[in-house]
Amino acid sequence: MYYFSGENEAAQKHYQSALQINPEEPMCHNNLGVIYMEAKQYNLAKLEFEEELKINPGYDKALANYERLLILQKELK
Repeated sequence: MYYFSGENEAAQKHYQSALQINPEEPMCHNNLGVIYMEAKQYNLAKLEFEEELKINPGYDKALANYERLLILQKELK
């Protein structure tokens, strides 16, 4: 809800709060990873995507975002 309206900081706090309650909350790690990636906090994004893929190994969006992050990191080197 916050993310789609461009309120990334509020969205980030929302996902972090949800993860404090339930660290395996579906899709929260992926969504938080996207926010970090957009903020160019690539190390944090990578950790979130990896955590999401541990919880949901078959989650296509998390895998696609993780691959996109790796490509971005490669391009920046």
